[in-house]
Amino acid sequence: MEQEQKAQWKQLMKSMDFFKPFQDEELEDLLKICALRKYQFNEFVVKESKPGYIFFIIMRGSVDIIKEDSKGLRRRLASLKAGDCFGEMSFLLNEPRSATVLAGKECFLFEVDLKVEELKLETQVKIFRQFAITLSKRLKVSNLK
Repeated sequence: MEQEQKAQWKQLMKSMDFFKPFQDEELEDLLKICALRKYQFNEFVVKESKPGYIFFIIMRGSVDIIKEDSKGLRRRLASLKAGDCFGEMSFLLNEPRSATVLAGKECFLFEVDLKVEELKLETQVKIFRQFAITLSKRLKVSNLK
């Protein structure tokens, strides 16, 4: 990724809740070790029951979380937008994906893998705290239904 592109993505990251606790240097470190990938409309990002060691942060666009029933019918569980993350359960628990994720429209996803362990401990703690916040918010919403 070119320096100019990195600067643009860093500015976008600063505007997202997930990255609010991070200092500039930490964002730069993340940009060095993580991939930014473009997905086309309806392209599979992850498939249910497949192994998963990457979590994703939506930088631009949206994704749909899909669950397939025993008859093969797809049901949309949620739609996520820029700033949201997904895949943290598989990443943290080292378990297969619990749902399928499709690009809802063209999107750019920040892919974080096990290289996160190469980051400074303080940065790692911030990432895992953001996971905890995300999971807590989802659980709260789920409990209200």
